[in-house]
This record gives sequence, structure tokens and C-alpha cells, in this order.
Amino acid sequence: MSKNNIKKCWDIYDKHYRNVATTDTVYKTMIKKYVSSNSDVLDAGCGQHLDYVRLIEPLARFTLGCDLVETFDSSLKMSDSAVVRSNLDHIPVDDATFTMIICRSVFEHIEQPLRVLQEFNRILKLNGRLIFMTPNLYDYVSIISRLSRHRFHQNLLH
Repeated sequence: MSKNNIKKCWDIYDKHYRNVATTDTVYKTMIKKYVSSNSDVLDAGCGQHLDYVRLIEPLARFTLGCDLVETFDSSLKMSDSAVVRSNLDHIPVDDATFTMIICRSVFEHIEQPLRVLQEFNRILKLNGRLIFMTPNLYDYVSIISRLSRHRFHQNLLH
């Protein structure tokens, strides 16, 4: 899509939805509300580009990104962050490690979500928080994802 077409899309969006918070805005607001300089945060399903690891790193004590992608973006200068390639149903950390787990658009891809939730329970500290977001089944991205190859929808989303 050309830059001009993208601008037209955003102009239409602004005209009709200027005062409506996007799901991503609500998700970021929730994270920022509960993260602190004492937080140890897991981004479960962080993705190759580590977008939320980048968002959280300056706000938290430590941030770990976890995903099954082959490679992670190496441009992130990680002083208080790390990444690990792992399944979410067996994350290689000690019990009660994290004060917060965030998980964006991941649960719809998990074959056994109960196992993942049990693992999250194991690694969350007492009174820890899980903040997650999943897409609506009828959201345009969900529909495109079901109708297209994975590589196409990855490029489209990014």
C-alpha cells in the first residue's frame, strides 16, 4: 500500500473514530498502569521485533521476551532485558519470577491454552498480573489471517 493510501486510511479513521481508543492503546495503557521500576515482566509471544520489550524496558527492572521465532531483532540495546526462544507451556525460568506477564495476540495460536495458563501461574509471583489481548474472531486481521498464508499475514500486520 502506498504512503498516500495509508494516509487516506488514517484520515478516514481519524474522521470517524478520533475519540475511540484502539485496542492497542487500551493494552498499552493497562501495561503502563501496572508496570513499575520494581517490575519483572515477561512478554509471552514477544515476536521478532520485540515491540513491547522496547516499550517496557525503560519502565521495568527486567523484561524477558519469549517466543518461538527463529531470530530476534538485534538492534535492541538490552541492558535490562533478554530474549529466549521457548514454548510458552515450558518457560525456562524459576517459579514466581515475574510480577507481570503480557501476552498480545498469542492465545488464538496456542493448541493447549490451559497448559500455558498453568505455566503462567507457576512463574507469576503472588499477586502478579497477566495482561493479555486476543483479536475478535470477526476482526479484519483475523479474517485475513484465516484466508491467507502465514507469511503474507505476517508482512501485512507488520
